[in-house]
Amino acid sequence: MTPPSSSACAAELPTAGDLETHTAQRRVLGPIVCTAIVVGNVVGIGVFLTPAEVARASATNAQFFGYWILGALVALAGALVTAELGTLFPRAGGDYVFLRKAYGRSIAGAWGTLSWFATFSGSAAALAVGAMEVIAETGAVSPMRQVVFDAALPHTSLGFQVTYASLGALSLIFIATLANILSVSFAGRAQLVLTWLPISFLFGLSIYSLATSDLLVAAGGPQGATPAIPLTLEEATFSSAFASVFFTYTGWNVLTYMGGDIRSPKNSLPRAILWGLGITLLLYMLLNVSFLRALTLEGLATERSPGTFIARSLLGDAGATVFAMLMLLLIIGGLNVTIMAGSRVGLAMGRQGLISKRFGDESESRGTPVVVLVVQGIWCSMLVLTNSFSFLVMSTGSVMLLLSMFTVGSIFIFRRRGLRAPYRTPGYPWVPLFYVVVGGVILMLGIMDGAASLISGMIVFGVIALRLHLGARRAERVAMAE
Repeated sequence: MTPPSSSACAAELPTAGDLETHTAQRRVLGPIVCTAIVVGNVVGIGVFLTPAEVARASATNAQFFGYWILGALVALAGALVTAELGTLFPRAGGDYVFLRKAYGRSIAGAWGTLSWFATFSGSAAALAVGAMEVIAETGAVSPMRQVVFDAALPHTSLGFQVTYASLGALSLIFIATLANILSVSFAGRAQLVLTWLPISFLFGLSIYSLATSDLLVAAGGPQGATPAIPLTLEEATFSSAFASVFFTYTGWNVLTYMGGDIRSPKNSLPRAILWGLGITLLLYMLLNVSFLRALTLEGLATERSPGTFIARSLLGDAGATVFAMLMLLLIIGGLNVTIMAGSRVGLAMGRQGLISKRFGDESESRGTPVVVLVVQGIWCSMLVLTNSFSFLVMSTGSVMLLLSMFTVGSIFIFRRRGLRAPYRTPGYPWVPLFYVVVGGVILMLGIMDGAASLISGMIVFGVIALRLHLGARRAERVAMAE
């Protein structure tokens, strides 16, 4: 991560006014809501899907928990650095703002474009599709997968199908977008319910399952599960397990995208990030202990929905249905936060003139980026029509790690420039260095394993950055010639 030239650094140094948030933004999010946003964005369906993947790559319980502990340490390192960056530049845009100040407009513009169109929109679409999958699995609404409309392009194999599940996912995108258009405070209050209600249930379920583990053992393991095949050392790959764990932990940096909406961000932002991540880590460990005690490592490797199994074993079919409904609330909460945060990236890019300047406008009456939210909602709806949860998740997950490494690495540049944030990362420089080194190892292993989404993301990132850089140089030459 080479810092820009001295002239570029001077051009990008923030002024006193630059450190303040745009005056049009309203600071309405308090510490409790901020913590709910962090928890709601990190905790989602991942913790109920990825443990099976990690179990298949683990030979012992100790190795299984080793992956989760390493992931927790990486997440904590990223959160500590993010807290410092967020208090240094408390404004809308998050990583985009940090990268623009550290590396210049070209890298920041490439990151913003790839992040807004791929990671945020892809994640939002995945959550909406996943929510409908949760409903379909309960059997509560039988015709969810029934095809309503089937279209195919003439003389090609391309086309798409619209099912009732697709219409439901599109409705969720519409509702979450509308909630964020109405007001930031309304979306924040909704997040309180969407986060704390299901989180409280999950804590209660995990503690109850640990206290009554004999009942789970008596249940006889997952119904219909086939015995797990012992894993060889070659099958227990580090990259596949850690990639799953990292995907489950991502999202701790969401508050930095809404820095301009937070009351007293210098105090509230780092506390909410660390408290939110701490609650998440505790919940993850409790759930994983419950999964292993109920299913054993071999049973967990073959169980697609360990949370549903525990809920059904302890509470019956009604408990499994309640569990699915609360998971639906948690997914909707994550969707709400993703749309809220993603719109702030488009807002920041619009203000910098990297995309249409209309994206940088906020409603005078509501204080929300209406244009960005509408365009983002349309793009997310188009992605929903792929009808593939797995495709949406896999196409965004590996790119997240790549982009986050640039963000965490920017702290070295800001420290070298002598900028002091109200919150300082403990253990500097080892904490951010740990994150970057581990991330680099995972990326190299992913490339060796042929991660197509990661390779394509790197190519797109490089192409966009080069085009923006050449465009900026061309504009400079034109200005000098005039």
